[in-house]
Amino acid sequence: MCLVRSMLRAAAPLLDARMDASSSCRRDVSQACVEALRPFGWRLGKASKWGHQSHTCQIWRSLPSKPPSFEVAWLKRYARSAAGEAHPALARELKALRLLCGLDVPRCLKTLSLADEDALILSEVCGEILRHVRLVPAEADALLAALLRMLCFLHQRGVAHGDLNLNNVLVRERHPTHWRIALIDFGSALSATSRPPLVSDVPAAPAHAAPERLRRQTALTAAHADLYSAGSLVRKLLRLSNHTASASKQVSPTTTTHQSLEPILARLTHPDPRARFPSAVAALEALRANG
Repeated sequence: MCLVRSMLRAAAPLLDARMDASSSCRRDVSQACVEALRPFGWRLGKASKWGHQSHTCQIWRSLPSKPPSFEVAWLKRYARSAAGEAHPALARELKALRLLCGLDVPRCLKTLSLADEDALILSEVCGEILRHVRLVPAEADALLAALLRMLCFLHQRGVAHGDLNLNNVLVRERHPTHWRIALIDFGSALSATSRPPLVSDVPAAPAHAAPERLRRQTALTAAHADLYSAGSLVRKLLRLSNHTASASKQVSPTTTTHQSLEPILARLTHPDPRARFPSAVAALEALRANG
């Protein structure tokens, strides 16, 4: 019993639903949404984050088990238009998650339709956000391989993520030669074989969006844009790693640890999508051959 109490006490800072009026999560979530959650036992948690299309906050509920336990999930809300129409990202996310069932992506546990917004209750995917990970240059090829493997699975099921960035990739397992990742936030998902739309007019354009999505130039498919984003992510983390090494006056590992990776990253992030790898499978094969 003492162990159970200590576990619940440790979880309380994260899951306490008795939040004060200054809490951004409590202040933003409407009373109608809170009431819609109540019959299913869900309560608001403290974690909250904003996207350019939606707002997501953590929720939790107690489970009837012995010893007592709880379930954590995420409430993702999309505002409706002035005409009362559902946000287009809602349908994109629902379709993508349905097609990707069984992979390392969230599951949609329930949908809620309210007067001025729609909401998804998404299962929690455990892992460390890639933005918080310090990449060791020697592991760059393992991270890139994990990203490409996941893109292979997505594209084979006809889905392109559309917004790969440091906040949408979770590291589930990490070993020097093997990483396992999960992907979240499929509100920008597209058909892998469709041409990606421009994001020039979006106030918060994807941080690692392919050039063809930022300006009017020849575009191939959304899958090619995903490849660019994967290469851009690894490049970004390598730059951060090298900057940290320089700041601490360590010898930069650039020339010795991932010099052989540079041709692959250069091809993945080529400004012309026609010069990139034809698919995630081809990129993964090239990475393996690069050994």
